[in-house]
Amino acid sequence: MQRRFVYAMAGALSLLALTGIGAVRADDDKKVDAKPDNTPVMLAVSFKVGDTARFKSNTTISLGGMDIALEQTRKHTIKEIKDKGDVILETKEEGGKVTINGGDMEIPAGALITVTLDKYNKILSYKPDADNPYLSKSTLHLMAMAERIIFPDKAVKAGDSWKTEIENPAVKDKKVTIKTTFVGKEKVEGVAAWKVKQTLEAETEGSGKMTAEYTALLDASNGQLISGENELKGVPGQMGPIDFKGKIKRLKPEDDKTEKKADAK
Repeated sequence: MQRRFVYAMAGALSLLALTGIGAVRADDDKKVDAKPDNTPVMLAVSFKVGDTARFKSNTTISLGGMDIALEQTRKHTIKEIKDKGDVILETKEEGGKVTINGGDMEIPAGALITVTLDKYNKILSYKPDADNPYLSKSTLHLMAMAERIIFPDKAVKAGDSWKTEIENPAVKDKKVTIKTTFVGKEKVEGVAAWKVKQTLEAETEGSGKMTAEYTALLDASNGQLISGENELKGVPGQMGPIDFKGKIKRLKPEDDKTEKKADAK
């Protein structure tokens, strides 16, 4: 039972790095000057079909007084870009390990998740290739929304915010409210970056409420995720409300090679 629960939670967390490859925009090839000024910038992501990215996440899951530490990697692949700019993104769980009460347990590779995005990075459809025994599909859909940075339709300055309302997949005729704020420009390991914060509020099955906070650092040259920190509260599960808190980091080419060598041993 415990092993099955851990695998199910690992599947849910495959959602939490989806910002790494996002929706294409009309001026996606422009680079942003990282000088410390407050000139407006157009937040955007550039990619092409076949682009891939690998991420490592470290997450703490809190449920009924029990804390579970989870380390996991996953691979994202851009499968298709449609004529109107909608994007088909696949995420494959590559496994990892979980720590419960001081004991480690290996997590095998898992499900494949297919997400369709519009040009502003909003989720149009969410399709896992297997059911999760502890989290409903609508809850998994909400979790995916929680860490999908929504881009604005105009240039923004540091401190600017924009609000997005999306149909709630968990509660009919209700909206998911997302507020995104461009914090400003930063330097991360010598790379110009955009810092963005996002919050989400949504009613859930059983009259509950889920909230989320997400802070992301995006590469200013292409809009792709460098790293992020997330916190989700009140995620509805079969065993009661679940809280998630974690960090996500995109693997660099040299880190990617190291990970693969370690996996091969």
